[in-house]
Amino acid sequence: MDRLNRVLWTLIALVLMATGVLGVAAGRGYIPGIDPRSTLLPRPLLEQWRAWGIWAWLALAAAGLVLSWLGWRLLRASLRPGGPRALPTELILKSHDGRETAGTIRLHSPALAHATEHALARHLAAERARVGLFGDLHRPELRVRIDASPDTDLPAMAEGLPRVLEELTATSGLRPDSVRVTVRPGSATGPRVH
Repeated sequence: MDRLNRVLWTLIALVLMATGVLGVAAGRGYIPGIDPRSTLLPRPLLEQWRAWGIWAWLALAAAGLVLSWLGWRLLRASLRPGGPRALPTELILKSHDGRETAGTIRLHSPALAHATEHALARHLAAERARVGLFGDLHRPELRVRIDASPDTDLPAMAEGLPRVLEELTATSGLRPDSVRVTVRPGSATGPRVH
């Protein structure tokens, strides 16, 4: 989420927290001019609440837990570092005019990423390659992490990367809007198990 959303949700959280603190303070008699024995809810609603007995408290506790869980998920999503979402699992490539025809191709983006990993390992002589496809069909982003062997020729690897990207575009029709490549040097003893 962008900065405006974070500020908005922070303000909402502060207002809700202040409301809760004021409600508790008023109920305990800490705020002058407010009778802590006065009711906040209308009398018929209070009588219904009392008629439900323990079930009212259980329903309130369940609702509180659900709201707490939803709030935690929202807070975690808002505070997590931003970045594009992964491409949908199933990609539907349509004809140039946008109509779905008999020639429509359905691709699974994990399979496309896996095939690109194999192409990178084959063309660039890498020990291992990891590929992530993000964004959407109109503006895809490709993130690549290559584990290079100790004797890898990095300039040759840089020259081979466009060939792999051309293969990706030729096979899928996707032309990555941005490409981010990270190369990690391999160890002379080979890959280690962690």
